[in-house]
Amino acid sequence: MMNETLEVWDPRSRIDNQLEYFTEIAIKESQKWIQAVTRKSFKFSDARRSLENGILLCELLNAIQPGAVKRINRLPTPLAGVDNLNVFLKACEEKFNLKDSQLFDPGDLLDLSHRADSLHENELKHIYDRRLRNVPMVACLVIDLAINLLMSM
Repeated sequence: MMNETLEVWDPRSRIDNQLEYFTEIAIKESQKWIQAVTRKSFKFSDARRSLENGILLCELLNAIQPGAVKRINRLPTPLAGVDNLNVFLKACEEKFNLKDSQLFDPGDLLDLSHRADSLHENELKHIYDRRLRNVPMVACLVIDLAINLLMSM
């Protein structure tokens, strides 16, 4: 008799696959919308890398409501990126009336590649996807608010 290993079916893996699929769609749609509104392209094919400095997100809010973000830190440093993300999130709360529970955490866009040594590639991708999933949800809320703002004019 051969030693056959039975693959155990885990319903979480199916849910993870579905979430990954819908996250990819949400990211691509958010990317299209952000590029259309700001008239600027993502610099990288990886949406996380393109948004991690917060500049495009701040420019998005300013395109929707001029002056929503007073200053954008354009220094190419991680600290400047965190600063921009915090300014973006604060403007979402103050100018667009989003609640803290509707927003992502600035850490959701942090680069985890330095942790790649200690994490398996699939595990790292799962963490990236889970964290990045929050970002297009905020973009969708901003899209909805922008449409409502335009409709009320």
